[in-house]
Amino acid sequence: MGVKLYIKGEDIMAKQCSPYHSVDSDVYHIYSDCTKGNDIEKDKKRQGTGNKRLCQVCNDIKSGKRER
Repeated sequence: MGVKLYIKGEDIMAKQCSPYHSVDSDVYHIYSDCTKGNDIEKDKKRQGTGNKRLCQVCNDIKSGKRER
C-alpha cells in the first residue's frame, strides 16, 4: 500500500525507494520525495539503514501526515 500525495488536484503515490542515509546523520530515509534526504551530499550518501532510525519526514509520509 502506497501513500497518496495530492499535487494540483492529482493523486500521486509517494515513491518509496531503497533505504539510504548520510554518514553525518542519525536517521535513514525511504522516500525519494523526502526533503531532508534530498539534501544529502552525494559523497556522504550511503545505501541501507545504517542501523539508524527512520527520519521524521519519511515517517510522516508513511503515516499520511505529510504530503511530501
